[in-house]
Amino acid sequence: MTVETIRQAQAYLTVRNNGTSKKIVDVETLSKRHGHGQVLSLLLDLQKEKQKKLVRLMEGDRSKCEIDETVAQMFRLHMAIKTLEREMEVKDTCPS
Repeated sequence: MTVETIRQAQAYLTVRNNGTSKKIVDVETLSKRHGHGQVLSLLLDLQKEKQKKLVRLMEGDRSKCEIDETVAQMFRLHMAIKTLEREMEVKDTCPS
């Protein structure tokens, strides 16, 4: 993964609120320690967990703000995953 792709993915996975920022996942650190496939796999697994959580939340009080937060995190994970997948596809199609 290029540095730019990691930065783009991290931007999707960083939530800023009232002057503070919180990383859903620290892709920069993970990518230094693990392979690209492992990072992508982790993000996909986390997205599945969030989907399961959303289903459970929807069975209860549907006006909870936790539902909104979970949907937002799922969207951010989805966008980061697509960013990483796009780069991996480009690398796979480019002749070496």
